[in-house]
Amino acid sequence: TGQMQAAAGTDFTVNDINAATSVDLFANGLVDFEGTVSAPTITVTSSDINVASGASLGVWGITDLLTLNAVSSEPIILGNSGLPQQPGQYVLNEAGDIQAANIVVNAVGADGGADPDIYTYGVKIDGSQTPGGGMSSATVNTDSSILVMGAIDYLDAAPTDTLALNAGQNIEVITDDGGS
Repeated sequence: TGQMQAAAGTDFTVNDINAATSVDLFANGLVDFEGTVSAPTITVTSSDINVASGASLGVWGITDLLTLNAVSSEPIILGNSGLPQQPGQYVLNEAGDIQAANIVVNAVGADGGADPDIYTYGVKIDGSQTPGGGMSSATVNTDSSILVMGAIDYLDAAPTDTLALNAGQNIEVITDDGGS
């Protein structure tokens, strides 16, 4: 069918996946990526992900849309906060690659609860003019608040590339450390 779907009540690990149209993964726990996942559309709904060193979630030139539905009862962390991960917390700071023309991160409250806040720290995005491939758009969504607590570097971005932060409550930029 060109589609790959998998679901687990807890954690699960995937290695290489190559699908002609889409990959849809769901886990009540961690989805651990240990190989390359390639498809035009990839959706991952989980309480956390791990993209191991040498692994790739998406492939430049193939993956158009990567949607990460981050299910958490704690604030979602994008980037390296330097803080220990709390139980039930989704942290997107991967050793491996995330490659897609467009990425969407959606905050989803655990067990039907309110969407969590999203905290961003030291995030680097390769824009669409990056040699070898990059993102045309990055979108972050929550019905709660987004706190930008470190620099968001959108490198080699084209004039048409976009970064969208969508919050139902506040979007706050905390500059106490000078944006580092």
